[in-house]
Amino acid sequence: QEHPVSQTCIPLCGRRVLVTSVTPRVENGKYIIDPWVYSERMGMYKILVNKIASYSEKFAPENKNNTFWGLPLQHGWQYSTGRLADPSQRTDCGYVSGDRSCISMDSWWADMNYFLCVLPFLAAVDSGITGISSDQHLQSPFHSFDDLLKYLRATHTSSLEDAYGSFEDRLEYYFKPEADFGRSWFVALNYLAASGFPTTLITVCKFQKGLPPRMLVNGDRAPFVTDFTNLQNAVLFGLHLVHKMDDSTEWYENKQ
Repeated sequence: QEHPVSQTCIPLCGRRVLVTSVTPRVENGKYIIDPWVYSERMGMYKILVNKIASYSEKFAPENKNNTFWGLPLQHGWQYSTGRLADPSQRTDCGYVSGDRSCISMDSWWADMNYFLCVLPFLAAVDSGITGISSDQHLQSPFHSFDDLLKYLRATHTSSLEDAYGSFEDRLEYYFKPEADFGRSWFVALNYLAASGFPTTLITVCKFQKGLPPRMLVNGDRAPFVTDFTNLQNAVLFGLHLVHKMDDSTEWYENKQ
């Protein structure tokens, strides 16, 4: 049974997740999902958020303290800003004038998100919390709910690292400011994960107000992007500084 989530008691960005997701079909004990359709991938996230919540009451009323809200909310931001569309423009995948529900395999953002969705979802299936049987068998059962969360978070972190190395060439499709932002976003996620940043519903909704509301193009230079808010310019500039600091630290360590 799904954990109840009231659409009237959560921020708009969270309600959009519920509205735009579909519950995957189950046939012969298996989920039937096309992860390259936006609503179906979002449906996978909805299952993760609800099933994890059903194992613990510590996420507070309306499931707002569930730390896995960060994943579908990021996916929703990517969709609403056009980052899941075909950056090569060879197809109409993801565009308003074409198939808006399509997620392009050539999108760097979509490919990174694929690993942040599918692998944690498979890990959840493997753990048994989804109620769907797995072809895999865990070497040892989880002794606590916290052990389960650590397992899923470890899958998330390793997925991010592997995906970045596999899909970095996709950044060549974008204007330089957007490609640089993507790299900065990746670096920042690693720091946020290491710091224990609470990726709960309300926290992420507030944080995403500072993210770029559209794709970056040549000429966009924070903190002077004219159609961005002061907060969006500040966040974009801050992410750039974090990336530069990380590059400098890596260079220094390699010289030692």
